[in-house]
Amino acid sequence: MGSLQEETQIGDMSEDDGEVDQEPEKSSEPWVYGSGADTWQAKAKSGLERTSKLHNSREMSDLCILACDENWWFGDTVKDFTAHKLLLGAASPVLYQVLYELDEVTNPDRRLVLEPRLQVTLALVQCYDYVRLDIDGIPPIAMEALLNYIYKDQFNSSDFENGYSRNLLWRLWHTSKAFEMDHLTTLCAQTIHQTMCDDTVFWDLNYAMQYKELGTEEVMEKVIKMVDEMNEKVFENPNFVWLDKAAIHEVLQRRKPGNCDAMVVYNNLLRWVLYQVDRTACAEVGDQQGSQIPIIHRLEWITECKKGFHDHVSKADLEKYLHRGLAQMHWTELSQKDFLEFVVPYPVLEDEELLRQSIILMEIVVQHPERLNRSAFQLESNNRNNIPGCGSKSQMSSPSMARRLSRTNSLRKSINDVKLRKLPSSSGSRSSSRPTSMIS
Repeated sequence: MGSLQEETQIGDMSEDDGEVDQEPEKSSEPWVYGSGADTWQAKAKSGLERTSKLHNSREMSDLCILACDENWWFGDTVKDFTAHKLLLGAASPVLYQVLYELDEVTNPDRRLVLEPRLQVTLALVQCYDYVRLDIDGIPPIAMEALLNYIYKDQFNSSDFENGYSRNLLWRLWHTSKAFEMDHLTTLCAQTIHQTMCDDTVFWDLNYAMQYKELGTEEVMEKVIKMVDEMNEKVFENPNFVWLDKAAIHEVLQRRKPGNCDAMVVYNNLLRWVLYQVDRTACAEVGDQQGSQIPIIHRLEWITECKKGFHDHVSKADLEKYLHRGLAQMHWTELSQKDFLEFVVPYPVLEDEELLRQSIILMEIVVQHPERLNRSAFQLESNNRNNIPGCGSKSQMSSPSMARRLSRTNSLRKSINDVKLRKLPSSSGSRSSSRPTSMIS
């Protein structure tokens, strides 16, 4: 044992060691009460107002979204947005899965591929100092509308009444379907039904057919009924040119024979064809536009294009769209006179198809001589109006039928007026190797 003095010194050393081991005082910053009085957080009166403030804001953001759809025609195909994982994950089970549940070990690319019928793929990408969510298959404008709904609870059915916004409405419906946001899907579906009209059925038909596997049968049925009731107006409407190829075929296949004049159908199918290859072609002639323009102008434009006078248009593209647009045309509803005058001399049909349709039409004329100068629609209209010498008699037609027949006759007169004003020219003739006598 040591002396009492040594034990005292050891005790003093232990006390000194204790003082060295004490934790340093923690740093802090004082907050003066009332300092946040002017901030948006303090002034916000609801949770919605607070999330609205965060919309597309970098404040507290922890995610960048890159939305892309290369097939979108009506604006940007790629665009990025600033977002917040918490709000997106709370809005959609699909977004929650990709943002919070994907296992980096089993899925190192962190990709989420939705069902093929949805055509949407999501991928979470770790960048240098931020995280990016790539969404392929959703156009930027639909993503923007979706974020407005998530952050601001914003959806106004009156915003979707014209053609451009109709496309947006359908793509927003598709987006909500893909992300399984049922309430937004219901809002979109209700708006589609409530705002459907003669000017929107063209886009409604396109998308109802495109998204058939997603359950658009009810919309499709309603659209087809409206199209049937429109008769020739469906072809004359300015929006007719926006129909997809499949929708064009659907309209023609479901069309009742003789429900409108075949020349009206023919002229507007050519209008559709020209719009696909050159949107300015025959768009305006004098003071006439769209369906008002006589068919002779479009036929001559096609002839000139095939001769190489419109070098900005590919002949192959013209042939492709002529085939697509005229594949379901009911040629035998034309009078033989119109067929000889507006089909045979112009390069709109292949020789084999031209011959086939000519033979069928000749057989019809043999059985019904009045079809030499009258179309199926004219004959049916005259029969209903009880005009002597025009086939069997039946009930008087409605006033609307008389107006439609009058309009058709007026269109025919305008075609004849144009032809009379033109000097004789071989520009609109077929090659001499295809004699017109084969059906005369």
